[in-house]
Amino acid sequence: MSSGWPAAHLFEHHDDAYRLWRDTGVRGATLVHVDAHPDLARCAEPAHVHIGNFVHQAMQDGIVSQVVWVAPDRSFTTAAGRRRLVRHFAMFARDLDAHGPVTRHEGVWSLETRYGRVLALPLAALPRIDGRVLVDLDRKSTR
Repeated sequence: MSSGWPAAHLFEHHDDAYRLWRDTGVRGATLVHVDAHPDLARCAEPAHVHIGNFVHQAMQDGIVSQVVWVAPDRSFTTAAGRRRLVRHFAMFARDLDAHGPVTRHEGVWSLETRYGRVLALPLAALPRIDGRVLVDLDRKSTR
């Protein structure tokens, strides 16, 4: 890419994307995160980044200002899936310093935080996204 942003890369461990984004100077991007897991667990410091928390660290570092988590459809269509979303959003609210309540509108869950916005939605609800976009696709979530 002529902008200096990373082109397409394939990683064995997708937390390696965090290091690439950081090292290439990505700032304020929207991350479309297609995965069964949000990977937004609290990260104490960049030296402790792993596959379960790299998105959290990218938000803390200002690499990502909005996370669009494309979760499996069952997360929205089953009672068990919705309970998991409630637990995830309670964690996001605590760990990312929420600036208001979780909202739900037309199948999209949203939370404003100190570090930016976190959305959870099924693929069918993916909106048009303007600006710079990073895509993280966990191949295991597509099976």
